Amino acid sequence: MKSVRKKLDSYKLLPYWYRYLMTYVNLFLGNILVKTLFVDDNTYPKGKGPFYIIAINHFHIFDPALVAYSIRKPISFLAASDQEIEWYVILAGKLYGFIPTNRTRLAPSTIKKAVQVLTKGDILGIFPEGHFRFCASETEKWCNIFVN
Repeated sequence: MKSVRKKLDSYKLLPYWYRYLMTYVNLFLGNILVKTLFVDDNTYPKGKGPFYIIAINHFHIFDPALVAYSIRKPISFLAASDQEIEWYVILAGKLYGFIPTNRTRLAPSTIKKAVQVLTKGDILGIFPEGHFRFCASETEKWCNIFVN
């Protein structure tokens, strides 16, 4: 029987201080590359709370980095490890707090890591894959957006 475990399943979270430092690197790179202005900063969690889970439907591989840039705090992401992705995406995920999630066979360690993040009062990010359909004509007002 072939193992369902992938190379990404063995990755561990980096220490909190390192991810905190990388948050500032993310702010620096975000200010240079993205040029995004966030007007309402009152909607994001401040300080240590009981727990925070951020669930955002994403369409591109770089969406978690943009969320980390907008929140300006270290975030641990639940991310799919059962797919082939580029090395730089793996590096970015590891720097920002990548918790590998094998969708074909969920490991108990994935749940334990997510619970540890929440019990420490940190932020857990969940990014389900979303797809959208472009409008077929100019008269259509809404396009379909759905989550797998």
